[in-house]
Amino acid sequence: MPEKSGDGDGPARRVIMPKIERFPGKFLQVPAEVLHGPARWRWLLGDADCIEISRPVVEPNGSITELTVTVPAWTRTDECVEAAAKGEPLSADTLNSIGFALSFAWRVKDYPDWIKFPGVDFGLARRYFERAVDVDPSYWPAINNLAVMARDGLGCDPDPTMAAALFHRAAQSLELTPLHHLVNLYRTGAVEMDPDFLTFLEELITVRDEEERDAA
Repeated sequence: MPEKSGDGDGPARRVIMPKIERFPGKFLQVPAEVLHGPARWRWLLGDADCIEISRPVVEPNGSITELTVTVPAWTRTDECVEAAAKGEPLSADTLNSIGFALSFAWRVKDYPDWIKFPGVDFGLARRYFERAVDVDPSYWPAINNLAVMARDGLGCDPDPTMAAALFHRAAQSLELTPLHHLVNLYRTGAVEMDPDFLTFLEELITVRDEEERDAA
C-alpha cells in the first residue's frame, strides 16, 4: 500500500511550538533547528489523531540524522495547542479539521483506493463533522464535508437527496465550494430541481467568482 506522505521545503528556522496547516499534508515548522530541505509526514498507525514529521539534520560532528516529532493532526496555531492543553472546548474549526484528518486528508488524485488507507475512518470523521455543526450550526465546511460523504457514499450508502439538502445548507454561506457542488449535483440529474433556480445558482456563482477575483 502506498505510504501517504507529503513533501515541503523552506528556510532553516527554529521555533518553539509545532505548526501544521489546517489540512495536514504540508510541512510548516517543527520545534528544532533544521536544515533547508524536504520534510516528510505520516499518520501514526493506531493513532489517527497524530502526525509524525521527520526531517534530516546535521549533527555537530558532521553526521546526518533524522529528527522526528509527533504533533496533533489538527494543529493549526500555537493558540490551538495551548487551548487543547488547557482542556478548553474544541472549536467548530478544530473539530472539522480532526474529521478532515480522518478522511479527506488521505485523498490521492487518481487513486480510488485512498479510502482503504489505515488512517481513514469515515464513521469517526462523521462524528467530528457533526460535532462541529453542533458547536456552530452555520459552519459550512463541516456541512459541506457531510454532504460530500452523503453524495459519494463514504461510510454510508449514497444519498443524493441528503447531499443536496446539505449542500444547499452549506451554500447559504455563499461560499463557492458548496455552490459548485450543489449545481454539479443538479446537473447530473441525481436530484430534481426547478430550472429557474438552477439558472439563479449559476448566475450567483458568476457573481461570486467576480467578487473573489476583485478581492484577490
